[in-house]
Amino acid sequence: MARTKRSARGQNKQQQVIVHPRQEPSSSANQQRLPPKHQQAGAVETLPKPVQGESKKKKRPRRYKKAKGVETSYVVPIYRVLRQIYNDQTISKRAMDVVNTFMNDIFERIAREAAILVKYNKHKTMTPLDIESATKLVLGGGELTKHAVHVGSSAVVRFFNKTFGINESQSDNQLSES
Repeated sequence: MARTKRSARGQNKQQQVIVHPRQEPSSSANQQRLPPKHQQAGAVETLPKPVQGESKKKKRPRRYKKAKGVETSYVVPIYRVLRQIYNDQTISKRAMDVVNTFMNDIFERIAREAAILVKYNKHKTMTPLDIESATKLVLGGGELTKHAVHVGSSAVVRFFNKTFGINESQSDNQLSES
């Protein structure tokens, strides 16, 4: 049923009343009016009755699930280090979760600080020096920091030796020069 409504400016506006398919309209069962564009004098479109066994509900379009962030797990490296230090000791699942969360937190802090250093120095590439500086800033200046920087530097040297095929004597000369 179309109603006219008078707006504040005095113009007539036509409102369209649409009957929901599940509701019974007062005039005739299971009918819906056409939009004003297609409406002709008294034209009413009847909706088809649902076939038996067919769902009455409209199928909603599929919505894609939000991708969950993949968190790195340090469970295997933690377990290997535990085996190297205390061969006969075990660790509970809850304790492993705590240590894993701690490792993720430290990694995020160092990565965030290294990214800030890269932006500050107006570079586009994060280098091992940036990560070393970020480690010193995040962990402070104690023995843990010195040990972490030493182990990290030796890991980078081993990586480059393995990747580019540099001999140990060449890498020692490069380290003593810098």
